[in-house]
Amino acid sequence: GSCALNGIGNLKVDQSLFSIRPTLVTDFVEVTFSTNSISEDKELRILNSLGQVYASSDTKNKASFSVNATDYPSGIYYITIKTGTSLLTKKFVVQ
Repeated sequence: GSCALNGIGNLKVDQSLFSIRPTLVTDFVEVTFSTNSISEDKELRILNSLGQVYASSDTKNKASFSVNATDYPSGIYYITIKTGTSLLTKKFVVQ
């Protein structure tokens, strides 16, 4: 079987909220927001595998956001983006 999380509290998981490219990085990660979320207030957080926050930012009216990961130690990181109604977390790896 599988286990899927549909939401937390009043927030629903929105698989189309954003995409990231590339997922294996040495310098920058480009975050691209879905068309319907561009005008929404968005809270972006980047955490490492230990849950330590590496970056956080509030953004609105942007179609994309570039994350500079050049100073991040090698490892697994998670980008979580939350709007007023939805959230999504995606993983990337810094080489």
